[in-house]
Amino acid sequence: MKKALSRKNLWEALPQRLKASAGAVLRRLPLSLLLGRRFRQQLRFVRDADHWPAERAREYQVAQLRRVLQLACERTPFYRRLFAEAGFDFHDLESPGDLRNLPAIDKTTVREHLHEMCAVPPDAANVDYVSTGGTGGVPLELYIGSDRSAVEFAYLAASWQRAGYRLGMPLAVFRGRIVPEDGAGLRHEYDPLLRQHYYSNFHMTDEWMARYVEHVRTIGPCFLHVYPSSVATLARFLQRSATTPPANVRGVIAESEIVYPQQRELVEGVFGRRLFACYGHTEKLVLATECESATDYHVWPTYGYCELLDEQGRPISEPGQRGE
Repeated sequence: MKKALSRKNLWEALPQRLKASAGAVLRRLPLSLLLGRRFRQQLRFVRDADHWPAERAREYQVAQLRRVLQLACERTPFYRRLFAEAGFDFHDLESPGDLRNLPAIDKTTVREHLHEMCAVPPDAANVDYVSTGGTGGVPLELYIGSDRSAVEFAYLAASWQRAGYRLGMPLAVFRGRIVPEDGAGLRHEYDPLLRQHYYSNFHMTDEWMARYVEHVRTIGPCFLHVYPSSVATLARFLQRSATTPPANVRGVIAESEIVYPQQRELVEGVFGRRLFACYGHTEKLVLATECESATDYHVWPTYGYCELLDEQGRPISEPGQRGE
């Protein structure tokens, strides 16, 4: 996969020993300072926008949609052709509902026309080539700007705040990362920049999980950042081994998989903490997080424009109806 020469990619490519050496300095600095000015500006915007009235959020959506549609029309052959065939003029957009005048696209369309959809050359220095997880079937490969991280993490930090997370708190991560053994023979890696402790959820035998749990106890007040399936496996281990859960865990943030009711009941019962679920995807088009006081999802209206479509591809507007 093509990787841009961004600060994020360069940091992730550093050997673990160099990251560890930098940790002595990094841990003394506020995370907001390390993540840069763009992150701080974006976080302030997100926190402010979270309290906007619906009318202001919709005005923002319309303005951003016009901007994106203009970019697509002026810089991409695919969308310029699509707009012409549909008789669509982005200047006429007055509400998000006007998008229904455009045909929906699918993964096959993206695969067949990916290069025609790019607003900048795919080989540009600030472009990453990435792949979705493939949970809906065959993974989708696409190009995306390498500067997305500041925006993405600002929304995540503001979302997790609803569960009690505070910027700079450690995260104990069980999310599919391949983690080699460290000097102590533990499958653990530490990112001193983001304060994230990675454990291998590819190695979840009782012996490994016992060691993970004991290590988590040592990292101070923290949140678990997990797949629902990985934290359920950890909770079942704690149950059958009669192991006391780490008291320093303040909550559980679950992403990337469906949270089933029995998983939520198990995890919250064992850890005695809230399981807080989020929904997002690689394409960076929608981000939704649970409410502070319920398990309903709130879709961030300033992150992207989310449509829920029925089987005929028509937008759903009535509460309680299921869609895609």
